[in-house]
Amino acid sequence: MVPTLLLSMSRGVYTLATVARIAASGLFCKGVPIDLCRGAWWSSPTRVALRKDSSVITTILPCAGKGTRLGLPYPKELHRIAKDQSLIDFSLAHALNAQDHVDKVVTVVAPGKENVGDYAESRLNGSLRLERVYFNEAYVEWPGSIKSAEMHFGAFNVALLPDSVLRLPKGERLMQRYQSLFDDGADLVFAYVPQTDPQVLKALGALQINDSTVTGFCDKPDPADGNSYDGFWASFGFSRAAGAKVLDFMMRSVARQTVDINELSLDVRGFEIESYTELGTWPSMARFLGSDRVLGD
Repeated sequence: MVPTLLLSMSRGVYTLATVARIAASGLFCKGVPIDLCRGAWWSSPTRVALRKDSSVITTILPCAGKGTRLGLPYPKELHRIAKDQSLIDFSLAHALNAQDHVDKVVTVVAPGKENVGDYAESRLNGSLRLERVYFNEAYVEWPGSIKSAEMHFGAFNVALLPDSVLRLPKGERLMQRYQSLFDDGADLVFAYVPQTDPQVLKALGALQINDSTVTGFCDKPDPADGNSYDGFWASFGFSRAAGAKVLDFMMRSVARQTVDINELSLDVRGFEIESYTELGTWPSMARFLGSDRVLGD
């Protein structure tokens, strides 16, 4: 029997589009999508009312990198950039500040970096569930790190680089922006910063954007190629159904293969953020703090 979903406006509900997309992901428990079971109450085995605090986004933090540019004797994600604040805290904050949209956090690490997961769990302090996985060495680079978490993909997922700072316009929340586009039918969503200088984009993940539709993607494009790009991604999110295909596509781009985002046959959107700062080098940290000196532990 197909479950009947009671959509009560007084209790708060998902949009019908989100319900349909979660159902299509194949994640079910007792005949109802898993992500809808969490935080919901049952009126019968086949009927469920959905609460406002039901959550569908999984936040993925790829932390498997060696951090060689900093040369630290401990994982760069744990470097104290300010009092009681490590690099990874900037990314954790986006999940903690949107618990109405986030279901869990996943850390992906290499052997020897298990303390990154320990730290993340202590900072989440029981507010959100934490899952830990090791980097799958069959994959490559940051897309492979994210794909290593495939067993924990939720209906929708957002990847945040753990050594970066994303700023949104006042009053906006990152996960809320993602959720609104997922609700509207997007399969792949990029949070991006406008940029057209080829010399800047050659070290970043470049995007071509037409209004809010992403029409082109290239990891670290060669300025000599003559392609024009409008910005670079600071974070991205994807549906569970699209995840493996999207990350394989990105791994090909990282490997310098020519890719065409249209081959994915997905609804790919983008939304602009205020700024993005990558904190993987000492000069970038110094600039971020407005000082020539960065304190360690």
